[in-house]
Amino acid sequence: MLRVESSARTIAGRYDVLAHIGEGGMGIVHRVRDRQTDRTFAIKQAWSRGLPGSTPCLDPRAGILRESEALSRLDHHHIVRLSAAGTDESGEPFLVLELLEHTGTIVDLPQGASAGQRIRVLVQMFSALAHVHGADLIHGDVTPSNVLLCTHSVLPGAPPSLEPRVCLIDFGLAVRSGEHAILPELEASGPPSLVGSALYLAPELIEGAPMSTASDLYAAGMIAVEVLTRTNPRSRAGPRMTLAALREFPVAWLDESAAALGRELVALLRRLLARDPGRRCPCASEVAFELEAIGKR
Repeated sequence: MLRVESSARTIAGRYDVLAHIGEGGMGIVHRVRDRQTDRTFAIKQAWSRGLPGSTPCLDPRAGILRESEALSRLDHHHIVRLSAAGTDESGEPFLVLELLEHTGTIVDLPQGASAGQRIRVLVQMFSALAHVHGADLIHGDVTPSNVLLCTHSVLPGAPPSLEPRVCLIDFGLAVRSGEHAILPELEASGPPSLVGSALYLAPELIEGAPMSTASDLYAAGMIAVEVLTRTNPRSRAGPRMTLAALREFPVAWLDESAAALGRELVALLRRLLARDPGRRCPCASEVAFELEAIGKR
């Protein structure tokens, strides 16, 4: 829910803050009006002095700059669009982003959503990820909170779209393909203290391997499981989930779900969730293509 600002505030002398949209481990997001164009946008600012519950070893300012660089290389209907970037009166960086309306996460589809609808939103997600990887980038934080479902109107007063638009956001951990980027704060006896959820981490990241397109695909595969079945098999381990539990491949879940989902979908999920990164689907575009074909049968 939007929180209306109690006092007028302007960023960089141009953007009037209208409401608070949300916050995360590295940034805070506001709804703003651009005085020059009279259009509304979302502005993302870095936390300048940390935040309780944030990831202390991540530099919020560096994350904003990393996100700006990544988004400047991307242009896709299912990826949030960057309009501008700058620094505010205090010298803190900010991003001016497309304002996404009526949002939920990709796993928030109504319980009555058909199998075809669920597959179509997954096609959108993997298409976005294919564009990211095609730009030689790794997202690094593919979790439901960063894959939004948006219902928005092109014209004021028009009804919401019947089919939601999937939109990939938050590139604060994004790196170029081939960079030896290891996720921080991997604890020895408990879930990693990371931006995002440990439920979607690829096993090799838990072992200390660098992020890769394969680890993005594993995370997207776990989201696909949740979209298709409305549950995450790793959550069975409970709130005190250990790193050992995270490493386990959900074989039991795949066996249990084979009849309900069908052999083709389960075979695809097995390849996405392979413990060995070399045995996973080679690219997101192939996954999108296969899902689209399954959805038409």
